[in-house]
Amino acid sequence: MSEIDNLEDMFKDKQFLLEDPHTAKWMAERILQQINKFEDSLPDNMETVAKLLSPAGAVTLRVESIGYHNPDMITIRGFDQKNALVCILQHTSQLNLLLATAPRTDDLSKPRRKIGFVPEESEQ
Repeated sequence: MSEIDNLEDMFKDKQFLLEDPHTAKWMAERILQQINKFEDSLPDNMETVAKLLSPAGAVTLRVESIGYHNPDMITIRGFDQKNALVCILQHTSQLNLLLATAPRTDDLSKPRRKIGFVPEESEQ
């Protein structure tokens, strides 16, 4: 058994230690963690909306899911203010996301919808 084989066995169950913090996956996971922390502080009648900031202006959307394409693309799917489905493809170095709150527009008797995450590279 080579030295490399021994290292692979040693870290087989610890893949997170080997993840590159400069990948889109790493960034997408961190974005979702921050969104979840933000949502935890909201009352039940409010939901999270996101404003994507760019030189062309801001786009406000209700985020449905966040995905990624390694090494450097984040995908954000949701609905804009006119309720049109949108998918934003953003390079990791260009992403600026402002989280805000808005009154919920769905059935308030149901639990608030959580923003989802596509855990593997997706074809969004």
